[in-house]
Amino acid sequence: LLSLFTIATAQETGQSDPCGYPDTSSMEFKIAASGNWGYGYDTLKYDLSQWKLSPFATVDSVGATVQNRAMYVITIQDTSADPQNTRQRIWMHARTHPGEVQGTWVVNEIIKQLLAGTPIANTLRKRYVFNIMPMYNPDGVELGNARENANMIDIESNWNAASPQKEVLVLRGQFQKYTAMPNPMK
Repeated sequence: LLSLFTIATAQETGQSDPCGYPDTSSMEFKIAASGNWGYGYDTLKYDLSQWKLSPFATVDSVGATVQNRAMYVITIQDTSADPQNTRQRIWMHARTHPGEVQGTWVVNEIIKQLLAGTPIANTLRKRYVFNIMPMYNPDGVELGNARENANMIDIESNWNAASPQKEVLVLRGQFQKYTAMPNPMK
């Protein structure tokens, strides 16, 4: 999509970015990128409904975005292996920048592999607790923004801001929750 848009824009305007990147703030780009970059919030909610059917997965809403969309975390583990939950924790999140849809496909494949009945998946679930936020910026995804949330703020760069965005506060809260545990690495 981006390559086709870049070529079309360059042909129409006679100009192009020296690196080949389109102007992601233009209305033309937003129209070309509409359709939620190929994976929208509704698709995420459907996938969450399927993933939580696994006995190894739980899905929780951990907060809300600027436009009040739920932010979800899927936890994957085999609780029978360690009921005290002292295993090491692995955190992942994707789609900080809505235009980086590749992160969604990678995280979704990781989830698929972790929920599979394979020997490696069984071993990983017994040894680790996986906490995965598959879509950190659902507002930006739904609005067709390239890097920003609904307030047009790049939430990756907003981490240490004096007044961080709601999404940053939710993610920071998750990190604080895990580091407050008796053994933050587990």
